[in-house]
Amino acid sequence: MRFALTAALSVALAGGACSPAPVETPAARDAAIWNGDPTSDFTAVGALTMDGDAFCTGTLIAPDVVLTAAHCVTFLDAEPDGDARFFVGDGAAGPLEGGVEVDIAVGHPDYDGWTADIGLVFLADDAKEEPAFVQVHEMVADDWNGAWITLVGYGITGDGEDDSGQKLMTEVEIYAFDEDVFFHYTAGTNACFGDSGGPSLYEAEDGWVVLGVLSSIFPHLHDD
Repeated sequence: MRFALTAALSVALAGGACSPAPVETPAARDAAIWNGDPTSDFTAVGALTMDGDAFCTGTLIAPDVVLTAAHCVTFLDAEPDGDARFFVGDGAAGPLEGGVEVDIAVGHPDYDGWTADIGLVFLADDAKEEPAFVQVHEMVADDWNGAWITLVGYGITGDGEDDSGQKLMTEVEIYAFDEDVFFHYTAGTNACFGDSGGPSLYEAEDGWVVLGVLSSIFPHLHDD
């Protein structure tokens, strides 16, 4: 189907805060931005909400299509009776009112809990915001290692917090590659629960493009 338009998976390396359990456990899939800055930019990025609570982030890539993580789609499938919506705006800590109703959501056919953690959410109506551009070419490690990217999400701001719902951003550095997955880490900031499915953005000459979808957080095992 339209999965030819997907980006790579984006994996955060965690330092102290928002460092989950080892990747073998479901907690590793729970990827707000820790030590991030509130932003009104990146208008195509919004929160996926259930009954007003932001649980994942996504990016509008067509008027009625949102790119997110497959494990966020699984959550939607598990709550068929809830009011699932895509909220766009600055947001605030607490319930988010409004947004466009979710019609259907599908995960990548190759998603197995790790591989191809990419999903699409189809909205019941068109959103008003301009969709984002998505990087569709293969990313070569030698070209991208050391590049700085921007994470945007609506999740909590630290372990144990209950303040999801505000759009935050931070900048991190691409660290390594593993097939269709790239890793990023910068000391003092990170993604957290609720940022899953959000974009890793790169500012190209023609504007911002989505490089990847935030999938997981790994414990950072290096000394730097």
